[in-house]
Amino acid sequence: MIFFKKIIIAGFVLFSSSAFSGVGLNQTRIIIDGNENSASVVARNTDDSPYLVANYITELVNAKPVGNDFFIITPQVFKLDANSLNTIKVQAIPGMFPSDRESMYYFHSRNVPATNGQSGVKVGLENIIKVFYRPAGLTMTSKDAYAALDIKSDINGIKVINGSPYFINLQKIKINNDAIKLNSDSSIIAPYSEANYMTANKSGQATWVVINELGGTDEYSKNF
Repeated sequence: MIFFKKIIIAGFVLFSSSAFSGVGLNQTRIIIDGNENSASVVARNTDDSPYLVANYITELVNAKPVGNDFFIITPQVFKLDANSLNTIKVQAIPGMFPSDRESMYYFHSRNVPATNGQSGVKVGLENIIKVFYRPAGLTMTSKDAYAALDIKSDINGIKVINGSPYFINLQKIKINNDAIKLNSDSSIIAPYSEANYMTANKSGQATWVVINELGGTDEYSKNF
């Protein structure tokens, strides 16, 4: 029997397995440009034993795989030898995604250690990173979108409006230097949508930190 320890990766890493033996990924997100419809990610085994690696994509973290109608992963399952790496290609199927905004999915990379004929319970790691399909011809850049968030007062706090075609992944947001608590759901604002946050500070200076395309962070601020 195999149990998987899930590692959802959001910020910058050199390889996600740096704190664990096993297989890690070299980036925190996969961005597929609609002009090319494909991107890649590197899996690296830092252990002295081989692993079996299985990859799939879901629409939500705990959902079933979306299948080959949306993405083709090559290779989908492979053996990764000790202290080695392999490049995984993700190809998006054209025509399956909105053309006026990004779409977001989750890439799962499960790795199972070699059994060596042993039985019993084994623990594998499951690295999870975001996949963004970005259609060609969007009207602004991602950096412009990060800076253009609109902050307004709301009855219970503030309303953050994302009027762009990009997903905004907040690492932090503060009003008058008071941080608002974020979780995995409230930290992501979908394209052309808004999010409400409870705070006693309904006006003043807003400062927000966005996880950018490289997995690093960019900070912005404005008065409202």
